[in-house]
Amino acid sequence: MRQDFNQWVSPFLPTLYTISGKIGKLPQWVDREDVVSQMLFDLWGKWKRGELQNKPTSYIFRSCWFAAQNYRRTLKDKILALSLDKPVDEEGTPLITLIEDDSSFFQTIEIRHSICKLKEKLTQREKEVFHLQKQEYTTREIAKKLGISHVRVVRIQQNIRKKARQSYRGYQNHTFLTYNK
Repeated sequence: MRQDFNQWVSPFLPTLYTISGKIGKLPQWVDREDVVSQMLFDLWGKWKRGELQNKPTSYIFRSCWFAAQNYRRTLKDKILALSLDKPVDEEGTPLITLIEDDSSFFQTIEIRHSICKLKEKLTQREKEVFHLQKQEYTTREIAKKLGISHVRVVRIQQNIRKKARQSYRGYQNHTFLTYNK
């Protein structure tokens, strides 16, 4: 069965490489081979289930295009890549030296990234409440500034906390750090 798939897919390989070059900007640690492998994996699964029998070539290539696009989209959601050798200040201090001196560094990065991801998910009103909350305004002060009831502010704060929990759960175990000695 495996040999049959190899024979079946071999005429498509040049087009798969072409598709991999046209899907848009990829992270520097991903190359075209990775994208082609992802498309082949997707094709193999469909081929094994019999979903590609009697399908035109255009259908197969469109399927590969979607698989490649989904792969590209999931890459930026799954991994935050940082170079530990990259200078982080005017003196050219590499990030690795700061980490060695401060054990809470990774926790700080995780919190900052979680906040950035959270802000992407908030509505405009939630962003306003979040911003005022960060400035240590009370619930009633926030309500007065925004012209809404304090009960509404409490509900918005509950929504923010709920989204924060979801954002944090989605972020756990997705940090990738590189270090070149």
